[in-house]
Amino acid sequence: MKNRAICLIGLALFAATFCLAEWEIVSTPTTKALRNVDCVGYGNAYVVGDDRTLLFSSDYGTSWDTIATPDISDGLDINDLVFWDEYYGYISCDSGKIFLTTDGGISWLENSTPISNQHFYAIDFSPLEAGLAVGTSGWIVQGPDPSLNWFDWRIPTYSGRNIYDVLFPTDSLAYILAHRDFIRITATDSVRYEMYIDFSTTYLNGMCNVSGEPGWVYIVGDSGFVVSSFDSMSSYEVMYHFPNSDLNDIEFTYSDCAVICGDDGVIFESTDYGLSWDSIPSGTSRNLLDVDFWFDGNGLIVGRSGTILRTTEPLGIIENRNLPSAFTISAHPNPFNGAVTITAPEGAEIEIYDVNGRRISVIARRANARRGNLSDYEIAALPSVTRNDGVSEFVWQPAPTLPSSVYLVRARFGGCVVTRRLVYLK
Repeated sequence: MKNRAICLIGLALFAATFCLAEWEIVSTPTTKALRNVDCVGYGNAYVVGDDRTLLFSSDYGTSWDTIATPDISDGLDINDLVFWDEYYGYISCDSGKIFLTTDGGISWLENSTPISNQHFYAIDFSPLEAGLAVGTSGWIVQGPDPSLNWFDWRIPTYSGRNIYDVLFPTDSLAYILAHRDFIRITATDSVRYEMYIDFSTTYLNGMCNVSGEPGWVYIVGDSGFVVSSFDSMSSYEVMYHFPNSDLNDIEFTYSDCAVICGDDGVIFESTDYGLSWDSIPSGTSRNLLDVDFWFDGNGLIVGRSGTILRTTEPLGIIENRNLPSAFTISAHPNPFNGAVTITAPEGAEIEIYDVNGRRISVIARRANARRGNLSDYEIAALPSVTRNDGVSEFVWQPAPTLPSSVYLVRARFGGCVVTRRLVYLK
């Protein structure tokens, strides 16, 4: 749910493979539903939830303490949070309340909003710290100004309809989820443009950007609904990866691995930009509502009845020493506009995918045969160079009908998988 368009770790073309994370349930001081989690700094995390619940951990979620909550009535829920570090952050609450802390929750400054009888379900900020908070009855407020005031920013056609999530990919672009609708808002000082997509019968629950790419967005919802888009939803691919699962949130790590969490304790993980997914045991049947990660691939998932799960091993990159010594893969030039040379070990399986997981081309696929003999492979692009060190170079020329976009080259070798991004610019 939170904006993670900060850095592009994972773009470098180094030799690495990825491991799936395992999760364990940790003890918490509450049985209230936990709505959102924000991992900040090095091992610090905040969690918010029902009935004024606000928790803090400084040890990667191993232990948790209840911290002081703002002066709000008993029974009111804290629904979302955004923290820049362990001290400075905002929370959005029931009854139209937004609070700021600059000292890690020791004290809270109440912001002024134009409503008191509606609830704010989500809050997010652009890279320049312009914020939007969204909630019941179509309410959107924009702010804060230097005096901590927020202002009415509603969409007239959405009056009376609940809005559940907001995401800022850039300073002038915002994504909003409202029941079954996706809304893209492009705003400048003088112009505001809104694009709507109605997904009919499917409730949309969570979204995220992929590793700092503003236009590359994933959305999840009920009945295993997953949407991916490379161009800010101007075009998109609808997938039902998990038809028996209601999905609540998705988050990518900074190594381009991803986790989806949902009802009945479901967790799915991907280590290849969402091309494929594995079901991961969670140890609980409670509904899991939100997931977030630190920069190092460690993460937290929160849910109903005070449930918090933490990673026992980070999701993401295994160090190079765990790879076969010959397993390196590179692509040059990158970006490219005609052809790209892919360098990989002789005998590796190499395939090209688009960002929606559709296989575009098979470069080299292994048959049941001895490694190292090119005649034992199904070859879609003959190597332009086969070097004495066991490395082959393949030239891939996209079909004329393929559009400019990000594509993924995936190589398999010796039980390891490496995925790299290719940027094709016509």
